[in-house]
Amino acid sequence: MIALTECVAYSNGFTVGIAVRSRHFLDHGSAGFGPPTERPDDSALQIAIKFADGREGAASGHGPSPDVMAYYRAWRDDQEPPRPADPIVSQMKGGGGGKRWDFEYWVWPLPLDGPLMVSCQWRSEGVALTSTQLGGTAIRLAGSTSKSVWD
Repeated sequence: MIALTECVAYSNGFTVGIAVRSRHFLDHGSAGFGPPTERPDDSALQIAIKFADGREGAASGHGPSPDVMAYYRAWRDDQEPPRPADPIVSQMKGGGGGKRWDFEYWVWPLPLDGPLMVSCQWRSEGVALTSTQLGGTAIRLAGSTSKSVWD
């Protein structure tokens, strides 16, 4: 079973929490732990976000996306980071073991008004592509009205 457990909006993006529960042991590699890879692996858990205007971004369980890495390389080299055209979806954290795993994904930027689709698939675990719809307008409003902790 895979469930979307939470959505937290910030001024410049939002997070989604994903919970995975299984009746059998899940390999840590297919759960996204181990050496990062350059390309998404079809055997890993994959999460995708689609905005109301059709733009979409996705993350595989294996390491940060190439767009995220390009941003940080430019920043490290004191260059203007590229501004991606599509949403960035990046795994922030995760953990678990055995039959239970929990993940958190960062999504940038805040969604547009209208429906926001969150999809997942995990081919190696027999999870076909499935989606759920969230309210992009509500997420955008929550993020735009968030308050900074620091002045």
